Amino acid sequence: MRRTSVLAIALTVMLGLTACAPAQQPGSETTAPSGSASETTQPTPAPAETFVTIAYSDSYKTIFQLDAEQIAAASGTDLTADSIDAVATALAPASVWQADSQTAPYADLIATAFSREADSTREALHAVLNDDARLKIYVGHNSNAEIAHIQTEHDN
Repeated sequence: MRRTSVLAIALTVMLGLTACAPAQQPGSETTAPSGSASETTQPTPAPAETFVTIAYSDSYKTIFQLDAEQIAAASGTDLTADSIDAVATALAPASVWQADSQTAPYADLIATAFSREADSTREALHAVLNDDARLKIYVGHNSNAEIAHIQTEHDN
């Protein structure tokens, strides 16, 4: 009986000391446990400049959209009837998509889609120019496959 009460008192004292410890202020650095890869936490860097809009994202797919201004920012060329082929060509390299922090993880997939679906790309660019549509990049990413497709998104 005496041993139980000593343990209860020790536990109460320990809990009391823990409750009296100063609370950590938000934003202050914390020390990681010894032996971990990082000894202090670092603030998250600001994301790189982006030129796409994420229309939808979950663990299976991400849908990016670009309007005419965003296409010009990505390609470096204003979208006009005479520049559609040049814009389509300018959007094909993976380096274009690596420059945007949101598309960088899928840059190779997107570049492959632009190369593989050149006709769809030109049709989508025509629609953006003439029909007030948006260029839509569908990226499927699940445990079975990763693929990207170029499409058009119309406002209905």
